[in-house]
Amino acid sequence: MNKFVVYYFSLALLIGGLAYTPWVLASYSMFPFPSDLIFVFVIFGGVSPAIAALVITKLEFGKDGVKYLFGQFGRKGFPKFWFLMAVLVPLTLAACAVLLWSMAGGKYHVDLMRLIKFPPLLITSFLMNMWEETGWRGYALPALQKKHNALISSLIVGIFWALWHWPHFAVKESQMAINYHNFLVRYFHNSILNLLHMALQLN
Repeated sequence: MNKFVVYYFSLALLIGGLAYTPWVLASYSMFPFPSDLIFVFVIFGGVSPAIAALVITKLEFGKDGVKYLFGQFGRKGFPKFWFLMAVLVPLTLAACAVLLWSMAGGKYHVDLMRLIKFPPLLITSFLMNMWEETGWRGYALPALQKKHNALISSLIVGIFWALWHWPHFAVKESQMAINYHNFLVRYFHNSILNLLHMALQLN
């Protein structure tokens, strides 16, 4: 692992941790500032992987750093099958989870009215996650693959990707903590998604 990748992971964790800390403290009434300000910190934390990537690519590639980083969005020539897999596999896993829950005696109620909230949520998630993945997939994964094979590179990214999400488990009544219950489940989930991203990028 070259020094710039180490710098990247360290900076992403540092910026993300500092930006998310007010959110965590506010959830325990330990940060007496307006909710609008907390939201700004959360947004800043969400884009911290991209900020770290911009800083590190500038150090590593100089004036061509930004071009290199955002050039990852223009990749062409991969089979559309892998793009379809990246979309369908998470949906399939969600459907299987509901099925297993129902088979175990749980009750799952489908509220069609809640689907109205889905489009704005999808747009917000895309805008947030796009900047997050700019760092993880746009910089870290290609940089690691210069010295490691695809599987090892993907697993390394998965570890730091999971660590970066620690505030989501520290915050009181966090939706992510409610959904995943513990950090190890989240890491397992991240690892699966990371392998899917790797397959999409490499094919």
